[in-house]
Amino acid sequence: RNKLLTSISSLKQLDDNEFKDKKIDISIIIPVYNANLYMDHCLYSIFQQETNNITYEICCCDDNSTDNSYEILKVWQYIFATLKHISLHICQTKVSGSGCGYARNKAISISQGQYLCLQDIDDVMYPYRLQEQYNYYHSLDQDYYYLIGSNFTRIPKNSTSRYSNWLNNLDNNQIILQRFKECTIIAPTWFYSKEIINKIGLFKEALNCPEDLDYLYRCIEHEDIKIVKYSKKPLIYYRYHPLQQSYKISRQVLIQLRVQAFEKQILKKTNWGKNGFTIWGAGRDGKLVYKYLSNTFKMKE
Repeated sequence: RNKLLTSISSLKQLDDNEFKDKKIDISIIIPVYNANLYMDHCLYSIFQQETNNITYEICCCDDNSTDNSYEILKVWQYIFATLKHISLHICQTKVSGSGCGYARNKAISISQGQYLCLQDIDDVMYPYRLQEQYNYYHSLDQDYYYLIGSNFTRIPKNSTSRYSNWLNNLDNNQIILQRFKECTIIAPTWFYSKEIINKIGLFKEALNCPEDLDYLYRCIEHEDIKIVKYSKKPLIYYRYHPLQQSYKISRQVLIQLRVQAFEKQILKKTNWGKNGFTIWGAGRDGKLVYKYLSNTFKMKE
């Protein structure tokens, strides 16, 4: 960041009017909360994007951080405007720690792009991410809307290796079939048409809510929305650290959401719900699955 500031010390700040009529293809959506340790890595990776004939903007919502995250965003806003002629829009929540879903929705509300590219502030893009996902979207049947994910590289290397290998090896059919196990495409790799919002709305904003998994389930329920993965190569470095927001969501909440989706998408639409099914291995998770089933589908021998 400091090197970039030095390189533009002799340049003038661009006037805001120079951005007003600019057509935007992609809006990069970033929720920010107390992220000063990772922000420079993330934003520099966006600064280095290699694009051809596509335009993009960055939309950040600072969730009223208690560190200097907002000040860092202001510096990068100046860097992008001066060196790249790219807008970095910043909004803030009124209450600190309003949650990832709320911050994402606020960032989306100030976006102008035709497509949304989700990015977490502690992750890093490969320099070809935007172009690859944009091109891939336009190579698909345009009779549908798409939510496109991708493979990723985990950092630090080999952290959560079993989980990472499982996700990276899922094909497009397995993404759907195994959706009740985990969120089969991680949210920081998502790239999708803003038209999907008109179909299913925005993210849930409740605290302690797996808003990404809920959104994935809602997409799957629409026949004109397809969930696919760009699997030629990884598009982000997905950072593991103990302060990740996803680790603050309780297992009970996750299982309850999965059970609700399983009932709605499988049990109510197939003979499973009529003829009954068996939960094998009534350990911790099996007991929770049974607990959260509606009484309609509960039966004990």
